[in-house]
Amino acid sequence: MEIAILLATYNGTQRLPRLLDSILKQTNQDWVIYAHDDGSSDGTVELLDQFATDHPGKLKVLGRDVAHLGAKDNFMWLLDHVKSDYYMFCDEDDLWLPEKIQCTLDKLQQLEQQNPHKAVCVHTDLAVCDGDYKETHPSLWKLSKVIPQWQEHPDRLLIANCVTGCTMMFNNQSRVLALPMPDFVPMHDMWVAYQTMAQGGVLSHVDKQTMLYCQHGDNEVGAVNAGGSYVVSKLMSLKRVWRANVEQYRIANKLRNMSVLKFVCIKFMFEFKRVF
Repeated sequence: MEIAILLATYNGTQRLPRLLDSILKQTNQDWVIYAHDDGSSDGTVELLDQFATDHPGKLKVLGRDVAHLGAKDNFMWLLDHVKSDYYMFCDEDDLWLPEKIQCTLDKLQQLEQQNPHKAVCVHTDLAVCDGDYKETHPSLWKLSKVIPQWQEHPDRLLIANCVTGCTMMFNNQSRVLALPMPDFVPMHDMWVAYQTMAQGGVLSHVDKQTMLYCQHGDNEVGAVNAGGSYVVSKLMSLKRVWRANVEQYRIANKLRNMSVLKFVCIKFMFEFKRVF
């Protein structure tokens, strides 16, 4: 059995060493890191090559002549070019807690036993930290008012994605369903989770923090505080919110043939649950 850790990098020398060290300290060692760099200019590739030399067989750098894909396409390029039993997405700037791999794998294999031959995807909660790796909130789910047991549904996931890519583990059946990814889909994590459910597979979660999610100002996607200030920020940027909702509906309609009324109802229920 092999777990493929798909690591997308871009100018990551400042934080990448701490991430790699946290993966080395995992209680489960049945993994190989497959890294793809997106055109770094700061020595990231050299750092990856040194890690591969120091830890033979544990890291492979792929696609050295392929660059400038962007985050989601970088991850999907890796998924398309790596064959394994299980897969995990990995950001270059986070820290994995020692039992991240094992506790996620335990849940996934339990679900596989209950659902033989089906696509299975598992995700977890995560703690939020600042750029100095000091914890700022013990739970992203509580901070952002994520309700995974409600959001783990094909319709709701398209409107209120609860799956954070860097916490995911999924089997090869999910990989097959996720390839190829349409260009209009906004993020790789939502797409893998959505396809798993939409095609009859299983999406589930572990109510446990398995990593530190680093918020340092350069993140492509960040943690959202869904408290009172969240409502105010929405009201202060109605034009941006309107455009985002129109785009969400466009995607939901393409994938689910969803009516405007159904979209509005789901969106209202989710926002109500987040605030209250």
